[in-house]
Amino acid sequence: MLSEMGWIALKYIKMMMMNNMTNKIPAIIYRYIVGTITPEERAVLDGWMNENPENRKLFERLTNLNNLQKEVSRRASIDTERPMHDMMARIEREMRLQQPAKHATTKRIARWLAGAAAAILIVAGVAVQAYKLGLSRATMAETEQMAQAAVITHGETKAMLTLSNGESVELGADNQKNSKMVEQLLSKGIETQEQGAEAPTLCLKTPRGGEFKVTLEDGTEVWLNAESQLQYPETFDADERRVAVTGEAYFKVAKDSDRPFYVETAGQLVRVYGTEFNIHSYEEDSNVYTTLVSGSIALSPLDGNGSEIVLTPGHQAVFDKQDVTSSIRSVDTSIVTSWRNGKFVFENLTLEQIMITLSRWYDFDYEFQDMRLRSTIFMGSVPRYGEFSEILSILEKSGGIRFTQQGKTVLINHK
Repeated sequence: MLSEMGWIALKYIKMMMMNNMTNKIPAIIYRYIVGTITPEERAVLDGWMNENPENRKLFERLTNLNNLQKEVSRRASIDTERPMHDMMARIEREMRLQQPAKHATTKRIARWLAGAAAAILIVAGVAVQAYKLGLSRATMAETEQMAQAAVITHGETKAMLTLSNGESVELGADNQKNSKMVEQLLSKGIETQEQGAEAPTLCLKTPRGGEFKVTLEDGTEVWLNAESQLQYPETFDADERRVAVTGEAYFKVAKDSDRPFYVETAGQLVRVYGTEFNIHSYEEDSNVYTTLVSGSIALSPLDGNGSEIVLTPGHQAVFDKQDVTSSIRSVDTSIVTSWRNGKFVFENLTLEQIMITLSRWYDFDYEFQDMRLRSTIFMGSVPRYGEFSEILSILEKSGGIRFTQQGKTVLINHK
């Protein structure tokens, strides 16, 4: 439904711009609705919601399909050209009723409230137009039912940073707040550190439904996918840079010819000088997948008993954890790294592999009621920041399967 409604939403965005209502938040919310929001935009949206509890409440209301259904019913009998004026009048009335506060704070809340209200109008307009386009009441009722059950939402920017002494802090989308908390954490670590000891080791861990980007001391950037972990020192040694990773991470390594960069993961050692690559190394997987986007890297068994292989761009090394052997194959790197660019691209993956990936990001459990479906092969893509009900709808249309949601568990069966 959103794919059809997205074009209408775009029309409302343009209408707002013509009315001098330009604001980056409504535009970002529009891209959230249609599933094209980028990780950077998602971070901005998270920061806006974390800035004020009212912002989050407004966001939840405007993306709640149950509320939209009520809005459709109400607006079906009134002039749909008047919602902007009605909403702005309500905003002005609410602001007049507010208790006096600091002038700057009042202006800021009014500005964000206007932006969020504009976004509400986008969604309300989309719902009204979708109704006019002939979506059946049965379809709307089914969508409303899914929305009411939708306790499952996509992941967000969050991680836990822990020192080797056990001190930890939770990080989110606010970079300034993160910097202050990390600085305080490191200060505590220095106070308890014995004189002459090595620089403290940090452990950055994302939960299910989380992602995080970190910039290391040398300028190397690392993006962690859901349920992943990166261990690294606060400052690197003079002769090498070494980290360890589990889960999935995308590395953009800063060039330093005097200090090679090493990544340890599940019995494999990756040696880098300056390049971009992706590592997929979850504990339950039998293989480690290292995909090179640019530059060159060398891979070898961590115990040093095997030979070293060199990887060139556009290729993926498949390291067998049990046999401690590697093979190389050509891949489309844009597919492997699609998770970092706001999409999940599935190419010749089984339904079970897809559900494992989605469950990490959307943080849900699943159960195959027909075990034969586990090996069903799928090809296609879904938006990483899309509504969960829309993701299931796309998969249902792709292969004769039906999903039934019970709380945070998804049951999978034939149609």
